Amino acid sequence: MKEKGKKYAQFALGRREFLKMGLAGGLVAGIPMSIIPKVGSRKGYAEVVKGSKAVEKIPAEVRWTIATQGLTGAYVATVKAMLDAVGRDKYNEMMVQIWTEAGKSSKQIADALGLAGHDAKSAAQAGMLVCIASMGPEFEFEIIEATAEKAAFRWHECQWWNRMKELEISDDLCSAACPAYWNGSAKSFNPKLTTSLAKAKPWGDPFCEHVYKLQK
Repeated sequence: MKEKGKKYAQFALGRREFLKMGLAGGLVAGIPMSIIPKVGSRKGYAEVVKGSKAVEKIPAEVRWTIATQGLTGAYVATVKAMLDAVGRDKYNEMMVQIWTEAGKSSKQIADALGLAGHDAKSAAQAGMLVCIASMGPEFEFEIIEATAEKAAFRWHECQWWNRMKELEISDDLCSAACPAYWNGSAKSFNPKLTTSLAKAKPWGDPFCEHVYKLQK
């Protein structure tokens, strides 16, 4: 494992610890807001504010890593339950709808970050940076082709895949969602762009490979 991977690995949760946290989070989320005690004094309010600012002592990159690992883990556990409940065909249909919409936000985020994307090369590069910024730092990618007409990149490390392995999930949870996201992302930059998934870890490949093409 690379040194960077070792650095982040220490924050990974085991299956049992994650499920305990997920159960606790689910119970808290189900509590009606009306029964949560309100802060009744200036002193109490000050303690709340002090506690929230204390988190700033944790380096931003570490907070980012912990937050995204927790959220991607919660997502993976949720969609596994969804797959079990509705079956493969309905699950894939839902993933395509959800992740196409998610991908459409790429250009808006890229614009806010000052990233340009209009052809295959620039849209793929901007899209990858948006993906890492919004989903977490575990992603590791390699650009294998980059021209205005065609671009291809490989994901060697993926936090969605990492969460699946940590939770011992063998089902394919991502090969419907991932292409939908990247196609939505590409078209947000330029409607003439298309993407395809050439290789995928759930299919038994050692990496995931996406290809961008600019249609004439």
